[in-house]
Amino acid sequence: MVFLKVISWNISGCNHVIKRKKILTYLKQNKSDIAMLQETHLSAEESEKFKRGWIDQVYSSTFNTRSRGVAILIKKGLDFKVHKTYNDHEGRWIALDSSLEGQKYTIMNIYAPYVMSLDFFNEICNIIRNIGNYYIILGGDFNQVRNIDLDKSSTKQTTSILYSAIDTMMDECGLIDIWRTLHPLEKDFTFFSHPHQSYSRIDYILISKLVDVVIMTANNWKNTRWPFNHSLLQNEISCSFIQTAMDEYWLYNEGSVSDPGITWDAFKAFLRGRLIQHCSLLKRLEREKLVKLEETIRSLKKHYSHPDPVTFNKMNSLKLELNDIIQKKTEFALFCTKQNYYEKGERAGKYLAHRVKQLNKLITDGKEMNKKTFTSHVEI
Repeated sequence: MVFLKVISWNISGCNHVIKRKKILTYLKQNKSDIAMLQETHLSAEESEKFKRGWIDQVYSSTFNTRSRGVAILIKKGLDFKVHKTYNDHEGRWIALDSSLEGQKYTIMNIYAPYVMSLDFFNEICNIIRNIGNYYIILGGDFNQVRNIDLDKSSTKQTTSILYSAIDTMMDECGLIDIWRTLHPLEKDFTFFSHPHQSYSRIDYILISKLVDVVIMTANNWKNTRWPFNHSLLQNEISCSFIQTAMDEYWLYNEGSVSDPGITWDAFKAFLRGRLIQHCSLLKRLEREKLVKLEETIRSLKKHYSHPDPVTFNKMNSLKLELNDIIQKKTEFALFCTKQNYYEKGERAGKYLAHRVKQLNKLITDGKEMNKKTFTSHVEI
């Protein structure tokens, strides 16, 4: 049995480096094995920038840098091989004829048009049937709800023709809505419409009936080197903690041994241990705060059946607070990356090897495109 966690997410553009980092950080924290992104607004070359850190493979279908675009991200360590890639020229869908741990799978990510389009879902159905794999994972932004009573906070503006088109596609391809199967009567939403002041669930992950369930898998990331977190010096509580720990050590250990070198080394080991303990506490509190914010926002969405300015403003305030926390974490992660490249970039190691690999790839692409070998660095 294959254990997976698949995440579908309409990211509404990611041209900024900080936003891309925030997206990858969020996906990593949620232990995503396969991520399906919609509205990337990236070119084919820019989409390759997702291939960093824990991401091993990136497959994309692009339109332009202002609209559409879909991408499928595959994490490292997953026994995943692509035999053939299918995509359109409008950045609406991408399909992978692949093998996952030796079993043939069709992995497909779609971004459906906002206006009703029966032909679009007929095309998706035909692509899946032409690939012909028994195991199917179809995810993305369908831009329509399937059940007006359960998937929408407001029951106005029904379009039953398109609902039946999605259900017909599911019947013909043997697909089920895995979230609705596990939560048959629960209301939860993925999109908020400002013009209509209503929430709806328009993002789905559909799987073939042969697949039992989609489950998360853990991914352990270990780093044996302990670096000092300089951002602690900007926190008054952390500065007070460090000062108290230093005073405590020297109060009981100053003059305890004749060799000052031993005292100094012991002090560094003691302070490092206390800082690790303090940082673990801060991370746990921050993680609990993030979880609480997400749960509060999710709870407010479920009870948002009618336009309520007070509830709406409260949700926006919580979302801003959540985004501010993630923004600071992302900026610190980028700072650490730049610092690591500054300290280790010119040494023989993974950072230099990664940079050389990138440069070699760029030169190879230039040869293939122009069918000749360049010798001048200016031409390259």
